[in-house]
Amino acid sequence: HHQENARLELAQDYFAAGLVDRAERLLLELVEVGGKYRRDALAFLCKIYEQLKDWQRASEIGEQLLKAGDAYAIIMLEHYSCEQAEQRIKQGDFSGARSFVRRANQFDRRSIRALLILARIALQEDQFEEVLSIGDRIQQHHWNWAGTILPTYLDSCHRLNQLDRYEAFLLRVLEQGMLPEAALALAEELEKSEGVTAAADFLGKSLIQQVSLPLITHWMQYVIQQPEHNNSTLLPILKHLHLWCASVILHAPLYRCDSCGYSASETFWQCTQCQQWGQVNPIHQVAEQRM
Repeated sequence: HHQENARLELAQDYFAAGLVDRAERLLLELVEVGGKYRRDALAFLCKIYEQLKDWQRASEIGEQLLKAGDAYAIIMLEHYSCEQAEQRIKQGDFSGARSFVRRANQFDRRSIRALLILARIALQEDQFEEVLSIGDRIQQHHWNWAGTILPTYLDSCHRLNQLDRYEAFLLRVLEQGMLPEAALALAEELEKSEGVTAAADFLGKSLIQQVSLPLITHWMQYVIQQPEHNNSTLLPILKHLHLWCASVILHAPLYRCDSCGYSASETFWQCTQCQQWGQVNPIHQVAEQRM
């Protein structure tokens, strides 16, 4: 055991020094030998293949790690499959991408990442009804992520010339809770059909339900646009507050790792800080206390 532990530590030293090939060879030898440190060696090999973005090899080792009793390997394998799907999309191989999405679903049948990838594939293939179906599944099972699918859902409704389905989708999302992205999208539709006053009134009622910085910012924007406020002494203050809120939103993170708290403006499926997979969730910039 002492010799195996020394080899594991040596592999870690090689990896830290950038000698990835040497680290890989030592770890593969440890896996072959078996014993107490086999699972540690498999986990470290996964880390190496993640860095190399060798998702096929990572999947093969991940399967062994799962068989060795590491339950977390299920999450890793789901995301390795999604990474391979992303690679196929870049190559224009949508059929291959779909097969990897199906593989991801074997590890998590409701994988939000797999659903979002599938929606992109369906849109590329002009499968607009499929996009709407995926959007409905996200609304039902991943309400917190519904805002992410809105642009794709709207695009598909436009292509089908069925914008009423977009508004119905937004209403279904809002029935489950005050999701700022859905409220803002519905306000935009109200502005087009009924004008800025209707949009401002809707957002005002939404703010009573749930305080949110994006909602406040857009509500002020609609209020400023209303002609009856042109000569109001409050208008300069509103404009100043609107600019300040817009600046805060512009620099605010949109996603956060539930494991370590790291946040960023773009989606990250593996946290760059704690290296955990599948711990990311959208930040909706809402107040904790309902009014």
